[in-house]
Amino acid sequence: MKVNYSLEPLNRSFKRIQSNPLGYDPGSITPRTATNKVICDEVKISQEALEKYNESKLLSIKKVVIQLENDVKQNIQKIEPLEMLVSIDKSYDKNLQETKLKIGATKDQIYFLEKSSAIQIKHDSGFSFETIYQEGIRENHGIINAATPAVIRYGLDTESEVLNSLVGSYIEKGVLHPYEEVLFQRAFDYLKQVESADYYIKSGDKSEYPNNVVLVDIFDRSKGFVNAGHNQTHTIALWKKKDNEFVLIDPSNVGFSDHLGKSLSSLLKVGISLSSITGGTIYGSGGKETGYSKYADVLPKPRDCVDIAVKVAFELNEQQKSQIDLVKVEFDMLQQVSNQTVVAPHMNLVKDINVRTLQSTSKQVRAIALYTLQQSLYIAPKKK
Repeated sequence: MKVNYSLEPLNRSFKRIQSNPLGYDPGSITPRTATNKVICDEVKISQEALEKYNESKLLSIKKVVIQLENDVKQNIQKIEPLEMLVSIDKSYDKNLQETKLKIGATKDQIYFLEKSSAIQIKHDSGFSFETIYQEGIRENHGIINAATPAVIRYGLDTESEVLNSLVGSYIEKGVLHPYEEVLFQRAFDYLKQVESADYYIKSGDKSEYPNNVVLVDIFDRSKGFVNAGHNQTHTIALWKKKDNEFVLIDPSNVGFSDHLGKSLSSLLKVGISLSSITGGTIYGSGGKETGYSKYADVLPKPRDCVDIAVKVAFELNEQQKSQIDLVKVEFDMLQQVSNQTVVAPHMNLVKDINVRTLQSTSKQVRAIALYTLQQSLYIAPKKK
């Protein structure tokens, strides 16, 4: 019988969680399928690495401030000519007001940047956690069930004092934060122990799931500063597609994490590709608030990034088990999980409606929902 290389590290993690469990962070709607979490106090960062990052961050802030100060000067120089034009033609007043607003906004940005430079990373541990997602895992008695996919998540603990101490600090795109580096290294250490999708499919033995997808938290960089609360982090998936090629899959928008690809490849010494078959977005909330909803709700809420990342991992495992074509694995996963019509044309039938059964924890529920929509699309009358 084939050896399932993923079960040993998954069970080690499961035992750690069970030996010292903490209540799960309620920030995501997915924990109904998860274990509790365990804080990874043994994960430490060297003081040298922290000092190096702090110094690098200060240099980056100085460069950005210099550029912004130049922008302010250039816009200030536009004020007098615009005021003269306004005295002649009132239609230029809009340009004048917009320029003044730009100056004010840029000055505010400079203020917050300079203020953030005082926030240094002081803690070398106590910032991360582990948890495992699997259908029915809470009913498991001390062991991971080999009959369904399981996925481990290395997360940033938004409930910790360590992360709260970083709120308001500058965070740069394209540069891995030391806390992120450690989490990705842990994810990579796990993935080195399991089979790649390419090897698993070619081996022909699919008696058990490969479990070669890991979830990792990164900081939300949308504002340029570390946020507070549950919006502080974003969860992405890392898939071992081939032995020398790992795929970074953003459950929401590839733009939230693609800037880390180069740094991640340098850190892990493997090729990092980006899943962007959809053109950028796998699952969009449409600007609506994410949250838990029952399938029967009239206006169900969209799912959050953690939830979709888990379902991406589940579905990639299912597709590897049933497919013989590696390209089709990724495409069919997107057909199932995505709400973007470019890869899921059946979503044209339910625009602006969150069909949550398509991303159910249950494989059977997901499959029935997709089949029903695809059949409806096939028989739907064409518009004249």
